Formats: sequence, C-alpha cells, structure tokens
Amino acid sequence: IWYFLMWGLLAVVFILSGIWFWQRGTNRNFIKTISLKNQQLSLVGKLVLLIFFIGFIGVRNYIIDQVNGIGNFVSGETKEEMKSTYENQFSYLQQVEHPKYRKVDLVMDLYPSERKAEYEATIILSRHNNATDTLFLNFEDFVQVKDLSISGEKLVKLWDNKALKIAAWKLPQQIMSDSIFTLYLKATKAYTGFTQSGENPQPDLMYNGSFASLKAFLPTIGYDDTKELLANRKREDYGLAKLTSRMAEVSDMFAINQSAFSIDAHRVTGSITVSTKSNQTAIASGELIKEWKEADRNFYKYHIAQPSPFDWYVGSADYHVKTFKTSEMDVQILHDPKHYFN
Repeated sequence: IWYFLMWGLLAVVFILSGIWFWQRGTNRNFIKTISLKNQQLSLVGKLVLLIFFIGFIGVRNYIIDQVNGIGNFVSGETKEEMKSTYENQFSYLQQVEHPKYRKVDLVMDLYPSERKAEYEATIILSRHNNATDTLFLNFEDFVQVKDLSISGEKLVKLWDNKALKIAAWKLPQQIMSDSIFTLYLKATKAYTGFTQSGENPQPDLMYNGSFASLKAFLPTIGYDDTKELLANRKREDYGLAKLTSRMAEVSDMFAINQSAFSIDAHRVTGSITVSTKSNQTAIASGELIKEWKEADRNFYKYHIAQPSPFDWYVGSADYHVKTFKTSEMDVQILHDPKHYFN
C-alpha cells in the first residue's frame, strides 16, 4: 500500500504539472509559463500540487527508512561481499566436529498480526569425543536470543559477528566427557517495516499464510554452507576457488556421516507445540496429537515419534478444511479455496 500511495501521489503531481505547463494558444516564454500568475492552473491547484509533492517526498523517505534503514533490503553487491567474507573467515569450521541435533521439543507462539514469533526449544545434542569445546551457531536475520543455557547454566558468549549472523559460546567443562547434553534456547523473531517490492517476502512470518522451515528460527550449528557464494564468476572476483561440484567425494567420510537434509543433525525425534490467533490454524511436521483453545488462541501439539530427517516445517493461516476417509486413515486437507488447483 505504501508503494501504491507513493506512486499515486507522484502521478497526481505529474497531472497537475502537465496542466500548469502545457503550452496552449500563442507561444509564451518559459518564465511566464512557470510563473505563479499562470492561470492555466489555479492557485488552489498549485497548492494541491505542492502538498502532493511534499507527500510524495515524505512517503518515499518513509519507505527508504523501513526497507533500508531497518535491514529488510541488502544490495546484491553487499550480499556477495558478506558471503565471500563468511566463507573466508569460517570455512575452517567444515572440518571441525560439532554437536548435532538428536531431539527437539519446541514450544512456539505465533503472532501473525505482529509478524512475530516467541519460542522456547529444549534440544538434545549428541557430541563426538573429538568435538570442539565451542558451540558455533548461525541464526537467521531478526532472531533475538534471550537465553541459551545448559543444565540451568547460561553459556558464555565468546564472540558475536552480527553482520554475518554467527556467534560462538563456550561449552561448560562438566559436559566435555558427555556424549549427549541438553541445550535450552529462548528466542524471538519479529519483522518490522517491509521489504522492497519483489524482494524476499519473509514468508515465515506473514499476516496470513506463514510457512517456514524450523531453521528459520533455530540455529544452524557449525558451518552454514547456505551462506556460500555459488556463482563461480563472482567467486573469482573475491579471490575464492572455483566450485567444481556441490557434492563431496564418495570417499569423504566426514560428508558420508552428514545428513543431506541437515548437515548439523542426525535423524531427529521430538515435538512441536504451536499456538496462533483464533481465526488461524497452525500446522507443523509430525502427527497432531492434541489441539485446544486458551485465552482466545488456538493451540496444537505435533509429535515426531520416529527418527526423521531434520527437515521440519511450521505454518499458520486461515485455512479451509477438507476431510475424508480412506480404507486406511482419516485425511484432512488444509487449503486456501483460491488455490483449488493445488
């Protein structure tokens, strides 16, 4: 709506300017044409033109602040620099043994009207004997970590690269001999402002129709290869080696021990409890085992009993529901009637 308003204001300015400056009748010099005494556009019309032009400038500056100032837009060149810097500084993490997800119990409250999520996760991580004593975590934009602790002990942050969205925490000495430990995470994610038209619509938190991988909220442990610069022509510009293949060698035992769905996880079990506003339905990976209403909000609990690839999703929307039965199960399809072909 802000883009529509901006261009609408400018369109009115052009129309009024055309009326004012359009050459009619005998030729007049330029000074007389732009004079305030030119009666082709009345004084009221000139005042309206000025007001609409000021409005255009004001809306334009507001859009720039909301899109660029808050961080909803990053230029392509800046993205390339960030990717190359990330790879140069942190590629060594690819060869470090990191803890891996084994079980996740997530409790998430979605606030679609505010484009916000508040959540807590109890995460069981497995740790190899040779694993590092430092926990390297990559978070998505707009995630704010409120608490990160093990057995009630808050972890000490060693450093935090806010530009590249990676930080390191020191693991407590008492878990160094443990093969499994439990990490508690409390965080929020909230978008402010809006994106530039055509850019990332931020689908994980929308007014209606949120849908995203849990990795939009939970951290990637160790090295995040999604932050690499993939175009070889651009890699050459930043002094990075060309990529001959995105696949590891068949003899690479380190890669063989990683999941194709999520390199920082084993097959994972757990649960997702998610709440949303009263007129929306929340969906998530797993089997729906419970749903209820509380404080004018809808709650749902999904259970993932069998170890599964850590490719879990969560969403919320004002869905229409289609139910039917087969010989083996009850089926429920949640859909938007406007998308009947899906």
